[in-house]
Amino acid sequence: MVNKCEQHRKLALAIRLIKRNLRTSIVAVHTNLSATQLRTLYHEIHGHASVSGMFPESDRLFASHQRALEASIILTAYLNCAGADALRRIDIEALLRAHDFYMDVRQECTGLNQSAIDLTMAWILARDLRSCVVDLRTCPCGIRFAVHEQQRIRAHCPVCGLPPLSTANAAAHSFTPPVPTDAGHLTDRFC
Repeated sequence: MVNKCEQHRKLALAIRLIKRNLRTSIVAVHTNLSATQLRTLYHEIHGHASVSGMFPESDRLFASHQRALEASIILTAYLNCAGADALRRIDIEALLRAHDFYMDVRQECTGLNQSAIDLTMAWILARDLRSCVVDLRTCPCGIRFAVHEQQRIRAHCPVCGLPPLSTANAAAHSFTPPVPTDAGHLTDRFC
């Protein structure tokens, strides 16, 4: 028999994730609630059925420099929050904090012509980082940026335009979670 407190914790997490439009199949992974429970909950919260079908691929975020920069912000913040665990499993709480940070940064930007990366796509980025489809590389200027194995744009720093110091894949997982030297005070409130 499952502990009542644990049931309530899982339900509260499911509600938080569904309110942010995370796909119910992903919510099920993090809460162990049934698909039927989650679909009903989604309908109660949003007034319509949840999205179904195949997940979008993360490579579509690497078709423009703006999107690649946004993916880099999310993944760098996620690694700051989750630490080494990000390479073993998806830490949903760390991902929520990273996505919140990304949304705050994005709100400060002007001239963005595309909609924000949603939580489902942020989860897909975290999954692809863990499976080495996405890599974080370091530019000589010190910025960490995301690169997709099938990206359509040249792999270079989205800030200064230089190529990365190393093209070694993240499969070795030898990198440590990045801590931006100039933005450390911003990430402190989320991690």
